[in-house]
Amino acid sequence: EAFFLPFDTSSRKVGYAISTGGSRPSDLVPYKGFIESFDQISVREPATATMLANYADVHAFVVIDPVFLLAKENWLKLADGESPDGPYLLCYFIRKDKVRQCIGLAEEIAKVRGLKLVRVNSAFSKESLSRGVVYDAGIHEFLNLFANASAVCTDSFHGTAFSVIFEKEFYSINYSNTGQDSRKRSLLSQIGLESRILIAGNRIDCSDESIPFDAAKIKLGKLVNESEEFLAASLHNLKV
Repeated sequence: EAFFLPFDTSSRKVGYAISTGGSRPSDLVPYKGFIESFDQISVREPATATMLANYADVHAFVVIDPVFLLAKENWLKLADGESPDGPYLLCYFIRKDKVRQCIGLAEEIAKVRGLKLVRVNSAFSKESLSRGVVYDAGIHEFLNLFANASAVCTDSFHGTAFSVIFEKEFYSINYSNTGQDSRKRSLLSQIGLESRILIAGNRIDCSDESIPFDAAKIKLGKLVNESEEFLAASLHNLKV
């Protein structure tokens, strides 16, 4: 409830890039009044905008995740730390119960592409004791690992996002054809890179075919511009 800023105020309330996770409309029933108290709402997925429009008296704009509002050059300024020797496939998996399955996919990709595995540990398990696991990556080291990777394999939305920002060959893992982090599918569909989604358990293509980032950057740039326009318009109308 606290995230809806549920208190009396004369200020305008604006929500940027809101996500409802796996919530259904029925889950939002206790918060309908809070949702409608916002002057402007923006969300990351078109499906969320549709759900809110059908459920509450709001019009939700679709915007890009805020991580994309900072340019690649500025993220690179924050990237710092010692890079692993030699070309590597960076792995960033956040589903602890699926780590073993993800590592299997990553090993297959690394073998075909001639890369060694480097994995950022996000949840401790017995696989955390494997060679090539990085336990202590802070913000700067985390960005550095992405910036210097030859390719990336991840089941994380932000792992996917930074792969796009740094223009890395990447494989974004989903565990089914439906559901499971619609943010990744929505983002990649919007910029024409939905082919980079791998469904765990399906046959995968580990080819080293280059990703068409030039076309993706044009589409991404349009989304960023529209998102900045939403923020500028919202800030312009805020009471001081």
